[in-house]
Amino acid sequence: MGATSRCRHCRGRGLAGGLLSALLFLHNGLFRAGLLLTVIIGIWGLVMYFRKLPPGGGFRSTLVLTEVLFVL
Repeated sequence: MGATSRCRHCRGRGLAGGLLSALLFLHNGLFRAGLLLTVIIGIWGLVMYFRKLPPGGGFRSTLVLTEVLFVL
């Protein structure tokens, strides 16, 4: 099995295949960014909880921005 046999399904797609590939790349990047941001916010929230601190404006605004990222 050479490279041509693996990419046989890729022939004839042209611009649509490239656009789909770009959208999948963008979607994958947004997913990873959202996952990383969610983990950071979770750790931040746990630290505030164990320190018995109320959620501040920075924490709340980060939650809102993360929600906007997920709506995209």
